[in-house]
Amino acid sequence: MIYEVLLDGKTLYYSGDSECVILNAKLEQALNDSGTFEFDVPVTNPLHDAIENRRSMVQILKDDVEIFYGEVQEIKDDKAMTKEVYAVGELAFLYDSIQPQGKYQNQTPLQFFTTLINNHNAQVEEKKRFKVGVVTVTDPNDSIYRFTNYEDTLTCLREKLCESLGGYLRIRKVDGVRYLDLVKLQDYGTTCEQPIEFGENLLDYACNTSGVDIVTAIIPLGARLDESPIEGLDAYTDIKSVNGGKDYVYLPEAVSRFGWIKKVVHWDDVTEPANLKKKAEKYLAENQYELLTLEVNAVDLSMLDSSIDAFNLGDSVNALAQPYGMDAWFPVQKMTTFLQEPEKNELVLSNTLKKSYTQQMTSLTNQLDEKIPQQSSILQAAKNNASELIKTATNGYIVLNMDEDGNPKELLIMDTKDIDTAKKVWRWNINGLGYSHTGYNGEYGLAMTMDGKIVADFILAGTMYADRIKGGTLTLGGYDNDNGVMEVRDASGKVCARINVTGINVNDKFTVSLDGKMKCIDGEFEGTIKSKNAEITGGKIYIDTEEANGQLIRISSTADGRKLFAGMGAYGFAVDYGGDGSHLMWHGLEIPDGGYLDCKDGKSMVGASEAYLGTALIDTLTASTAHIGSLTADSSSITTSDRNAKNDISLLNKEDSAAFIYSLKPSRFKYRDGTSGRYHHGLIAQELKDVMTDDWGVYVDGACRTGSEQDETDGVDGGNERKGIRYEELIADLIATAQYQQEQINTLKGAIK
Repeated sequence: MIYEVLLDGKTLYYSGDSECVILNAKLEQALNDSGTFEFDVPVTNPLHDAIENRRSMVQILKDDVEIFYGEVQEIKDDKAMTKEVYAVGELAFLYDSIQPQGKYQNQTPLQFFTTLINNHNAQVEEKKRFKVGVVTVTDPNDSIYRFTNYEDTLTCLREKLCESLGGYLRIRKVDGVRYLDLVKLQDYGTTCEQPIEFGENLLDYACNTSGVDIVTAIIPLGARLDESPIEGLDAYTDIKSVNGGKDYVYLPEAVSRFGWIKKVVHWDDVTEPANLKKKAEKYLAENQYELLTLEVNAVDLSMLDSSIDAFNLGDSVNALAQPYGMDAWFPVQKMTTFLQEPEKNELVLSNTLKKSYTQQMTSLTNQLDEKIPQQSSILQAAKNNASELIKTATNGYIVLNMDEDGNPKELLIMDTKDIDTAKKVWRWNINGLGYSHTGYNGEYGLAMTMDGKIVADFILAGTMYADRIKGGTLTLGGYDNDNGVMEVRDASGKVCARINVTGINVNDKFTVSLDGKMKCIDGEFEGTIKSKNAEITGGKIYIDTEEANGQLIRISSTADGRKLFAGMGAYGFAVDYGGDGSHLMWHGLEIPDGGYLDCKDGKSMVGASEAYLGTALIDTLTASTAHIGSLTADSSSITTSDRNAKNDISLLNKEDSAAFIYSLKPSRFKYRDGTSGRYHHGLIAQELKDVMTDDWGVYVDGACRTGSEQDETDGVDGGNERKGIRYEELIADLIATAQYQQEQINTLKGAIK
C-alpha cells in the first residue's frame, strides 16, 4: 500500500522518497464531516515555501485512488522552520455560502437538496462547486416543509436533511466531476469482507459503556394463542417444544462471565416455535448490539494483502467477539489513519453514533444573485435521480445460485461474491424480484411477487390506473407548486364532482368554498338543520307550512321562571309571555301611516310614520311621531345636525341666552310612577315653558297611551296631558352663556391691566 500526497497537483510526499517528505501525517474522517489532514513539512521539502493559506489544495492518494481532497486553512512555523499544516476536506466548501431566507413547502428531499446545492454553486468559485448526485433518503409523505434563514449551506444540509431524515452526505468523483450524494446509511458504502475479531477487551469496554443493554439469555414469545392455561392471562407461542422443554435460549460463556441477565422479547407475527428459536438466537448474537459503539484499534490487513478488502468510511464491517456470542455488522462511522504509523490506526463502528463534527473554518458571507430554481417535473426529477443511481453502480457481483442438482434457481446481484457476507442483495427467482439491504435472507422491503403485488415505500409514475385505492391519506398537489384536483366522472367521462383549491363543486348545483360559504341551486335539504349561531343575510327566504295559526318561525326560551314565546307567520308577528296563548297578540309587520304597534314590556320597537307605546324599554325608536307613556332607553341617540337639513339659521344672542339660563330652576324630585324611590335632578317642564319665548324646549303628548287606565287626576295642569323637555335643545344656550361669560372675563382682565 502506497500513500502519496499532492500539493496543488505536485508531489509533496511519496513513500520512500528522500526529498518529498512530510512528518506526523494524520488523517481524520467521519460520516457527514469534512475531515481533516494534519502534517508537518520540513524545510528540506521542495514545496516547503509553496504552501499558501486558503489557496493551496491538498490531495491524498492511496494506491493511486483519492481518499482526501481539501484546502489548507492553517499554517504555523516552528523554530526549525518546519511548517505545521492543517487542511480541511472539500465538504467544508459548503461552509462558504449562505442560504437566503426562504420557505420551501410540498417539496421532495431531492428538490430541496437540489435547490440548496444550486444556491451554493451560484456563490462560490468553480473549484468549490458540487454537482447534484443521487438522493436515496425519503420523507414519510415525500413532501417536506422547511425554512432557511441565512444559515451556511453545510449547516442547512445537516440540520434540515441529514438529522431530520437520517441522511448522510457523500462526495463522489466521476471523470473529474465532484458529485454530492444524500443517502441512507445502508447505501453509503459497501460490505467489507475483512472482519474484525476481538478478544475480551471488547466486552470489557462494552460492559463499561453499554452494559445496561447486554443480556445473556432471552425468553422469546411469539403470536398470541386463542386459549390460555391460566384464566385471565394471555398465552403466547414459545420454544419449549423445540428446545428441550426450556422457554429460553442463552450464551453459556456470557452467563459464566456476567451471570444470568434475562429479557423477554416479543415477535407477535411468529407462529412456528422453530422460527421463533432462530430469531431468539440471532437476537443474542446480533440485535442486542445494535446500540453499541465500538472504538477499536484495528490493523488493516489489506496493507499486507491487496486481495483483502480495505476499511473505508461507511462500509459495513463484521464484528466478531467470542466467547460472548457477538456476530454483528457495524458501519464505519469514523476513521483515524496515520499514513506513516498504521499500527496506530483507529476505527469507530456504530449504528447510532451521533454526528460529531471536526473543527471547521468560519464561513464567508456572500450575496445570492441567482433566483431559486424550480424543477419542471417531479417525475422527471425522479427519473434523473434513478438514472444517477444506476450509473453510479461501480461495484457489485452477479451470481447464479444453484439448486442441489447444479441447476441455476435464481439470479443474485450482490455487493460481495459470498451470499453469507453480502448485505445489499437483488434476488430474482420464480416467486418474484426483490431488494434487501440486510442480507440474502431479507427482509425485502422492495419487491414484485408472483401473486401480482408490488411492495415499496414510495411509487412514482406518470399515469397509474387502479381498480381501487385503499390507505390512510390521499395527498394531491404541492409538487412543482401545482394545485391538487380530484374529479369524479360518470361512465361517459363527464365531470360530476370536483374538489380543488377553491372548494367542492357537485354538478354546478352544490358548492362549498374554502371560506365556508355553501351554495345550493334548486336543491333540497332534508332533516333538521342545527347550528349554534345562525345568520342569514340577503336574498329571500320562502317557508311553506300547514301548522296551526300559520306559525312559520318559532322562538322559545325560559327566563325568570316564565315561558317566553315569539313567532312569525302568515298573520304577522306574535309575542306570548305566558306560554299558554293567554297573552298572544298578532300584529302586522307593515305599519301604515297612522298605524300603531303595541309593545307590552317589550325591549325593542320598530318605527312607522306614527307609533303608539305604553310602557317600553327600547334600544332604538324610529318614528316620525312617537306617543310614549313611560320610556326607558338603553342607549343614546344621534340627532341629525347637517347644515343641508336646516334653514332660517341665525346666531343666538349670547346675553339673552345667559339671562334665560340664569332664570332656570334646577329641582330635586321623585317620579310618581317610579319604582326606585330615589331622587332625580332636572327641570320642571311647566316652569321651563313659562320662561321660554316659544315652545322649542318643551313638547306635549296630549294622548299618551300609558298601557293602563288613567283618570283626569293622573295628569297635572291638564289631566291626562304630559309635558316633556328636550334637554338637548338647552345645549346651545349653555354654550352661548359660557361664551358670554368668557367675554366678560376677558373685558375685566383688560381693565385691570
